[in-house]
Order: sequence, then structure tokens, then C-alpha cells
Amino acid sequence: MNIYDIIILAILCIGIVYYVYNDGQKLWREHENPDIKQTTCDFYRKHIFFLHPNVICWYRGILGLPCAYYLDAAIRYEIIWMHYILVPLIALLSIGDYLDGMVARSLNLTSPKGAKLDALTDKLFYLPILYVIINVQVSITDYETLLIIFFWLITTFDGIGTFLRSKMQDPAAVFIGKCKTFSIFINLGIFYFRTVFDSFQEFELIFVVLFAVSAILAVASAVKKINFKNIRVI
Repeated sequence: MNIYDIIILAILCIGIVYYVYNDGQKLWREHENPDIKQTTCDFYRKHIFFLHPNVICWYRGILGLPCAYYLDAAIRYEIIWMHYILVPLIALLSIGDYLDGMVARSLNLTSPKGAKLDALTDKLFYLPILYVIINVQVSITDYETLLIIFFWLITTFDGIGTFLRSKMQDPAAVFIGKCKTFSIFINLGIFYFRTVFDSFQEFELIFVVLFAVSAILAVASAVKKINFKNIRVI
């Protein structure tokens, strides 16, 4: 393990702690300065055709599968130049998961349909990419069965949680869901570095545990939504 592995691992750990501690939303809190806030809103309105929250969602939903396809080709056939395109693109689309909410709140464009679209396009984006990376990982790890189980837990309960999303959200389910999505993005980065750059090999079990945390959060979020929906019906 070299110094670069240590730096990357430290950044990932700090990012997880900071995100959870700030409840996710504080990363994109509104500026206290009214002039800065107004300038930001004006910028969003000027470019609303490209920066409408629903459009940002569809960027992820449409590009998720092509990114996964070309990432699979880049990894399997060791096409280095593809990584220089795909990694920044995937990172930019991941940032869009938080940008759409920030724009929606700034311009008062929040809606139940937009929330459902956000959840759906998240899955369309990261599940194909996660599948590609896990499919490669199972051939180089001693925990292939666990990875497959955790992947299908995330896929199944993510789907359940998406279709149970309602107008009245359980705050606990929302918080758990945000932590789950962020942890999945962290796992995508970790597994990518393990696959392409052969990094973090000494900590294989730790990263399997981190992936298990993502699966547990996916299950917990779906269960909270089911319970909240049942309470509303009663």
C-alpha cells in the first residue's frame, strides 16, 4: 500500500463522515449573502433549458447505460484513453445527483413527480455501472458470493423504495436513502480503483463490509417507506 492509497482512503472516509454528519443537504445549503443567492438563481434561470432539475435527472438516466457499456469495454480490453473520458463524465453525473435538488430548491421547482424522477434516474445511472464493476470484481475476489448477494439486495430494495416514494416522505427514510446513495457512489469509486489500478488490495474485506453497509441502507430505506406508507393508509 503506497501513499496515494492512504490519501484516497482518508479522503473517502472523511467524505462519508462529513456527509452523514451534515445530513447530506448541508453540502448544498443556500448562501447567506442575498446578492450571491440572487446571482445564483439568475444563472439557473438563464440556463434553465440545460439546468432544469428534471433535465439534470435525465442526464443520469440516459447516460448510465452507455457509461456502463463503455466502462466494461475499457476495463476488459484495457483501453486506457476511455478511462480519461468515462471517469470525469461519471463523476460529473454523480455531482448532478445533488445539483438537481439544489436548483429545484433555489427556483421553487420541487414537486413529488420530480422527487420520483430523481430516485428513478439515480437507479438507471448507478445500477448498470455497479453491475459492470461487480461483474469484474467477482473474478478477482474471495468474496464473490457476498458481492453478488449485496448487489441484488441493493437492486431489489432500491426498486421497491423507488416505487413506494410518495408525496409525504418519512424523514428517516429520506435520510437513510441519501446516505445509501452516497455510500454506493463511494463504493463505485473504491471498486473502480481496485479493478483498474489494483489499489487497496490489502483491505478487501473492509470494502466488502462497506458494500454490505450500502445493502443494509437500501433495505432499511425501503422498509421505512413501507412502514410509513402503511401508517398513512391506516
